[in-house]
Amino acid sequence: MKYLANFKKIVLSCEKRGWLLKDSFESFKMGKHEVDREVLTEAALNKVVVKKMPTSRLDQVRDIFVFCCYTGLSYADVHKLKRREVIVGTDNSRWITIKRQKTDTASCVHNSS
Repeated sequence: MKYLANFKKIVLSCEKRGWLLKDSFESFKMGKHEVDREVLTEAALNKVVVKKMPTSRLDQVRDIFVFCCYTGLSYADVHKLKRREVIVGTDNSRWITIKRQKTDTASCVHNSS
């Protein structure tokens, strides 16, 4: 929707300058609606952790999902995660140091348990 909104601004600007005859977005309605998401409880997450999966592929999918939940990383960030990004910090514990894909910002995740 963000890209369409920006594109619509360009189209309207072109229309005002006379470069376009009419607003191409005239009959197109863009709408944003808030999604009410429920928080995954610790009990529900634990059910996922202990769930027996019928295939090893689904075991892997579950493990990646749980890893994302505990680290706060997105699937895209976990997918591109490299071994060299898991380091031992000055506190002798493991850290994930990664540049987030969506925001292009550095992020450090620490195992606090």
